[in-house]
Amino acid sequence: MIAGTVSLATYLWVVRPYFLRWGTTDAEVKRTLLGDELVPNPKTGYTQAITINVPPEKVWPWIVQIGYQRGGWYTYDWFYQLTKSGNFVDGHSANRIIPELQMVKVGDVIRIHAEGPYTITHLEPNRAMVLQAKDDAAPMNISWAFILEPLGSHVTRLVVRNRTDYGSDPGMGLFLTAFTDGGALIMQPKMLKGIKQRSETL
Repeated sequence: MIAGTVSLATYLWVVRPYFLRWGTTDAEVKRTLLGDELVPNPKTGYTQAITINVPPEKVWPWIVQIGYQRGGWYTYDWFYQLTKSGNFVDGHSANRIIPELQMVKVGDVIRIHAEGPYTITHLEPNRAMVLQAKDDAAPMNISWAFILEPLGSHVTRLVVRNRTDYGSDPGMGLFLTAFTDGGALIMQPKMLKGIKQRSETL
């Protein structure tokens, strides 16, 4: 009982806050980013960031080809295979830039699995791509922003923000909070490291 209480408290007060802002500065967490207006009153979410030692145009191709039946997520492929959502062009997260996946536009759909559509709402090449998943009936409203900022001529700061609202439905709230926490604690940091490694290698 005591061990469980201590573990829960450690998660809520130490582990979770750390990962909800993994890699960021105070300024990055507090500032307004493109796409924030899509979910004006989020109930959960995170902001994470990583520094990549190449200019934004070298990072951008890896961002725009993400997704189910696309280039994958550059994270733990075994998870997507286990959940039958690992249908990627190369059979795994891509280690190459895939030319046919580079031409995206506002309104295009990027899926996390067969039934998980996100729509591109903002697209500024070499600077920003914002995705939104919204279902008023659920209710669910999620924004997922990828922001590229140059630091000098050969360094990029990649900032990723998730904002999630679930109305007043406690069941949906529990599900989406768990979903968001899983992304923040496990999948997203690995994805950012995967993008960094691929961008710097190629």
